[in-house]
Amino acid sequence: MVPLQVMLARTRQVEATANSLTAIVPISIAGILIYYFGGFLGGRGAPQVDFRFALLLAAGGVFGAFVGARLTSRVPDIWLARGVAVVLGVVGVKQVLFP
Repeated sequence: MVPLQVMLARTRQVEATANSLTAIVPISIAGILIYYFGGFLGGRGAPQVDFRFALLLAAGGVFGAFVGARLTSRVPDIWLARGVAVVLGVVGVKQVLFP
């Protein structure tokens, strides 16, 4: 989502990252509902969500988002774009070598 916003919509890197993170909220809520209640509707029995573990992940994500947002405001857009490109490149190479 971030690279497309930057390239096609000409959104600044910081704004594209914030938009992407904001879009995750409703997607996550929908996923929680589907995996929690889908367990009953799909005939699998128990819900597929471990809320204790999910809360640990959420706490780490909130902390990381807070620190990242503070640091992002101090980094020039070009360096953020390069960082995103490097991460995407590494993930792409990893997927090609170890699918």
